[in-house]
Amino acid sequence: VFTGILAGIVSGLSGLGGGVITVPVLNQSGINIKKASSISLGAIPIFAMAMSGFYLLGHSPQIDLEHSMGYICFDVSLPLAIGVVLAAPMGGIFAKKLPEPLIKVIFAILLVVVALKLIYTNLL
Repeated sequence: VFTGILAGIVSGLSGLGGGVITVPVLNQSGINIKKASSISLGAIPIFAMAMSGFYLLGHSPQIDLEHSMGYICFDVSLPLAIGVVLAAPMGGIFAKKLPEPLIKVIFAILLVVVALKLIYTNLL
């Protein structure tokens, strides 16, 4: 529950997926990276529905686009969702075939790249 709360707060504040928190915490608690990723992915539909409802009902004075509701712009979010649904199974297939240490390195590189991008865009 604590991991879920932390993941929800970080995700809500930053827009990053909850897996950025969930996967490393589960992995450090003794669950292998592949299982930790699977657990995190299993929570995504519930989390996505909750956050989508929150953002759909929110009022965004900055966003005044024709095909939007609240903070969600359907012209962008629907094609993105289609791409995720089509590509996620491929990622799962690759993850099953890759050795666990390589998956950890890929995940770590991704976290570092995201962190550097956030630091760069917010401080410079």
